[in-house]
Amino acid sequence: MHTTGPAPCAVYLRCYPADHWTLDTQQRRLRAWALEDGLAEPAYFCDNGVPSRSAKPRLRDLLEAARLGWIRHVLVPGLFVFDLDDQRAATIAAALQEQGVLIHIWPGDGPSRTYTQARPPATARTAEPFLPVLAGTMAG
Repeated sequence: MHTTGPAPCAVYLRCYPADHWTLDTQQRRLRAWALEDGLAEPAYFCDNGVPSRSAKPRLRDLLEAARLGWIRHVLVPGLFVFDLDDQRAATIAAALQEQGVLIHIWPGDGPSRTYTQARPPATARTAEPFLPVLAGTMAG
């Protein structure tokens, strides 16, 4: 039986060195944003104290949840949480998008929000490069 309801979503955060206060603050802000946008109560995937170049067990869990179709939206404060290297961060974002996940980048206290384009789940192994759509974030 198929039921409709708020879209399943997740919050992914990573801090190094470990910073429980910052993670708590970001979790609360991203949760409020998700609920304001009509998404479900987020699942939290946090790699606190994990360096960018180390294995990220909770990121691996997030990618698996996306692969299984349990997550349709991921909220992050920026792509840097995936990796500090822009290319590796883009590769991770593309892997999520290949599963049909929409990535929401929380912009802070400003009125604009940045979203990335969701794609239907990939049927081929090729993926376009990650290109965020900047909606109202560039001043002229």
